[in-house]
Formats: sequence, C-alpha cells, structure tokens
Amino acid sequence: MDLLSLKCFCNRTTEVPKNRLGFSDFRFDPHRVIRRQLLFMDINPKSACVTNVSFSFQVARTCLAAEGIQPQRTGKGWRLGNVIFRQLEPNTGGYRQLDALGYQILLNYRAADPVAQQVTLDEILSGSLDAQLPLLVKKRIVLIGTTAKSFKDYFPTPYSSDNESEELPGVAIHAHMTSQILSTVLDDRPLLWWLPL
Repeated sequence: MDLLSLKCFCNRTTEVPKNRLGFSDFRFDPHRVIRRQLLFMDINPKSACVTNVSFSFQVARTCLAAEGIQPQRTGKGWRLGNVIFRQLEPNTGGYRQLDALGYQILLNYRAADPVAQQVTLDEILSGSLDAQLPLLVKKRIVLIGTTAKSFKDYFPTPYSSDNESEELPGVAIHAHMTSQILSTVLDDRPLLWWLPL
C-alpha cells in the first residue's frame, strides 16, 4: 500500500501518515446496489480509523494537487477546480428519506469494462511484464486490490442484473469513484444531477 491505504488499517499501519489514509466504506441502496459515493463522513470516536476522507477522494486530491487544484469548501458544497460537488440530501431526486449522512454524491459509472487496465500479481511476479511495467505505472494511478471471488468483495451496481458474474469487485468500484472525481474536474465530464423538489 504505497500511495494510500485502501482499507483503514490505522491500528496496524503506523508507517502510513494519518493524513494519507482513506476509508473505503460504501453506501448501499436496496438490494446492496452501489449508486452513491461517499466523499467524507464523521469519524466514529470508537473506531481505530481516524480519517473522515474517502479513499477515492484522497487519491483524486493527491493527483489534482499536482495540477495545482486544491479542494475548497463553499456555501454550495465542495469545490475542486471549477466544479462543485453537490451533496445529496434526504429527498434528492428519486430518493425519499435517504440516509444522507456523510457527504455523498451520485456515482456516475464509466461504460468501460473493465474501468482500467488490469494486471495480475502472477504476471508481475513471473517477470512477464518487466519490459512493460514502467509504461503501465508511469503517470498513472495504481490501485492494488483483489478480484478473487473467494474474498467476497463483489457488489452489485446499477448495471448488474441478478447475475452475480456482473457484480464488480470493490477495487473496481473505487476505480470508478476516483475516475469520476478526476474526469469531472479535468475533462468536464458531467456529474449526475437532479431536479429540485
């Protein structure tokens, strides 16, 4: 875990500075579907995890800082560059009495499948990627996670049917979340929005 800690291992990972940790919690709609993204949430005083910032926001913030873009809190919401990320409220769009705790936005998944290029640990350890490895990681975000079904870290998305094979691993969902923040700020990709009540 070089750039940021994917899970919050605060009580075991003393070598990762606390200001670089990010939580990996998801907010679920009915049937455990992930349609929303947490950017921030209050720190649970009983938790060993002492960060209020999500993993995806930490990764995006680190990349955007290299471009001279820093997050700013405004009266309308969190601003990155020229984009304001509007917070979901309990009666946003089709939601009624939503658990809107934390700072949540709607998640706009990418159509690409997979969302990013993937390599396996076997490919790296076998040396089959030695010549390509510098090109695979240079000026790119690298998320390390598992895609093994045995870890039971798969979740339904709005694009999943009842077929479990269409669910995405947690690391891929974090890639979608990070990509949404970056492409919204850097590429003018629109955020999902809603009509006022």
